[in-house]
Amino acid sequence: NKILIKMINNGILRLIFQREEKTQEKLLKALEKSAELDYISLLCLLNYDCQKPEIGEICRNLKMSNNDINLVNERFQFIGYTPKNQISELRLFRFILAENWRQQLMLETILRSNSMIEYDYQFDGNYINQIFQTITKLKPLNHGKQLVDGNWIMNSTNIKQGQRLGRLKEWLYRLQIEKDLRTIDEIELLLCRINWHQDDFSRWPRLTLL
Repeated sequence: NKILIKMINNGILRLIFQREEKTQEKLLKALEKSAELDYISLLCLLNYDCQKPEIGEICRNLKMSNNDINLVNERFQFIGYTPKNQISELRLFRFILAENWRQQLMLETILRSNSMIEYDYQFDGNYINQIFQTITKLKPLNHGKQLVDGNWIMNSTNIKQGQRLGRLKEWLYRLQIEKDLRTIDEIELLLCRINWHQDDFSRWPRLTLL
């Protein structure tokens, strides 16, 4: 990353990203610790002070592929978020980010340790290390794909096709991941315990952390 540091000092990156010159002291210090970051994380780091809509425009100006733009948007969106050290949430975090969860945590550590973004609480590097260790020790999910489909849910609940069915399917999928369920029987037992009878399905949990 010595090349990036030189490009910043020479004003080249400012021209590439078509952004105004800002104080780069924190960024230069952060780049010294960024050897393990991939190019997606580096792009987010170099533009850490962007607003979310800006990062997409930068990617399009760089003629990046749609897949890479989606990865940048996802990683940028998760900046500022650290999962709770709870098995259920860490399973969901790993599932949503897939193989990118390590990069997300490394990027977050660099941003926090260099005070590049304001947070509501003090940075604790040991906490993120604990998250790393816990996820690393997690066993792979028994089933990455959803165990039940819409037809099964309709037959089990008499809910008709529509948004309510879709939201219940999403809720059950989230619970399957959080609890690492193995069988349809476990899903059926869970269905008896959650309050899916309530009318306001817009409040049901979604398959997301944000």
